[in-house]
Amino acid sequence: EYTELSDRMIHTWAESSGLTKPKGSGVRTSNDRPEMGFGIGAVDDGSIRRSLQAFAPVQQRHFVVMEELALKAKQDAADAEFKAQKEEERKKRLVERRQR
Repeated sequence: EYTELSDRMIHTWAESSGLTKPKGSGVRTSNDRPEMGFGIGAVDDGSIRRSLQAFAPVQQRHFVVMEELALKAKQDAADAEFKAQKEEERKKRLVERRQR
């Protein structure tokens, strides 16, 4: 059993706890990083998220931090692209040597 730590989870928690957004606040900007806009400073400025992430290591639970997974996926893609470029350069050098 894993507990998700994300802006989406905090937004869902706030709504299910009865927090409401002031009238006139727009629709969700993103499902992954929804705009909070509840009119409560600690929720709206991300303090709640930072506090939860700070306390998570001392809890006896398994957590999934979605932002970390997104960053890892981005880094993995960049690493794969770098390796592909290096392999392409190696092949070009090999062809140039054979043409001499």
